Amino acid sequence: GYEGTATELVIPQKIDGKQVSSLSFFDRSELYSSRLSTTVKSIIIPDGVKRLENSAFEECGQLENISIPDSITYIGSRAFTTCTSLKSITLPECVTVLGECYFEDCVSLKSVTLPNTLTKIEAFAFFNCINLETITLPQNISIIEPNAFKDCLLLKRIQIPEGVPRMENETFSNCRSLMSIAIPKSVTNIEKGVFQNCLSLKNIYYADSMEKWSKISVLENNDALSSASLHE
Repeated sequence: GYEGTATELVIPQKIDGKQVSSLSFFDRSELYSSRLSTTVKSIIIPDGVKRLENSAFEECGQLENISIPDSITYIGSRAFTTCTSLKSITLPECVTVLGECYFEDCVSLKSVTLPNTLTKIEAFAFFNCINLETITLPQNISIIEPNAFKDCLLLKRIQIPEGVPRMENETFSNCRSLMSIAIPKSVTNIEKGVFQNCLSLKNIYYADSMEKWSKISVLENNDALSSASLHE
């Protein structure tokens, strides 16, 4: 692990003559032992690195900026969990899965650019991103797992990509500023608590007929749907 005190960390392409191909700065066996979590504000990752492992930058509380090269093809679960100072990030085009708890507790995060290659957002990926206001979901996404956007208190609007078959448990629970959502005709199930405590939801834009909408299976704790206006 890194044990320096610099505020900017530039990862070398090679160490002892060997290509750097993967990175992780978090060791659960020595929690809080690395100074990376208390000093580094900016990280530059060189081209050629292919993997950011699970929990790669977890608990890096001072990290504000990170430059990720297009050579990255895999970013593990919890990669940026509790990066409480991170405000924006752009993910490279080869990433296909947003892992579990990816940005959990990134309380300063306002802007995320997701790659067009993304097909899956796993559980709790954006949980408690309380300052995230907008996000564009790429059209190749077909799976959004439970609690993915739970407690995103400032999220105002979102469009679910065509191809997502169901909205899973508590996906947008407690998104209290959510005013509008676009739901594709591919959705056939809205599971428990997807819109629980979505107190500001006013408009639902559905990509099919009212007749088809009436056939969608809607489970309990989705009262916000009945009080919102439905638009074809």
